Amino acid sequence: MVNNIVKIIIRIVIYLAAVILITILIWHGLHTVGRGASGTPISMKEHKEALNRFALSLLMLVSSVVVMAICIFGTQEFFRLMKVDESNELPVRINVEGAYSFSTTPTGYIRYMASTDNWQNCTSKVGYTFVYCIMTLLNVVVVAFMGARIFLMWFVSILGPIFAALSAINEQGINRYRSWVVLYLSLSAVPVIMCLLNRIMINAI
Repeated sequence: MVNNIVKIIIRIVIYLAAVILITILIWHGLHTVGRGASGTPISMKEHKEALNRFALSLLMLVSSVVVMAICIFGTQEFFRLMKVDESNELPVRINVEGAYSFSTTPTGYIRYMASTDNWQNCTSKVGYTFVYCIMTLLNVVVVAFMGARIFLMWFVSILGPIFAALSAINEQGINRYRSWVVLYLSLSAVPVIMCLLNRIMINAI
């Protein structure tokens, strides 16, 4: 529900950014063409520079939508190729000799190894218990980070079209837009990197 609300807000921001750009185009266009005969050379130069910024800002607005679309659909295609979420089977399969088998996660595997009742392997049990505590803590940190990332992605998605529109007004908007692109690409790459690290961990186990 929140995601749908954010999508609506992003669309509204894109439309508002387009309206701002059209207003800037009309304003500076009229001063360049309609009042060109009476305008001073300095003012004419300023209006022409503003029109150049408008063209660049329009390109940024379109590219902001393209960047978001590429990141969203690119990530989905990556997960499809990696066969993520295609079954309810967890990535690690444990076969208990002469008893049963079950699927679990890397953390679940370490937990199983730490739960042995064979005290002859006391050293191994202590080692697995220590690793399990570390992995549990890491899981909590990752969940908190990914939750914060969702809200940050929503906020950054809204800022993209705004920075594109601001670039038509001053140079600071261009610098902010560049920073936005880097930040959005970095945030989008997080789940891809984590998926690769997870696969490496599973293969190691």
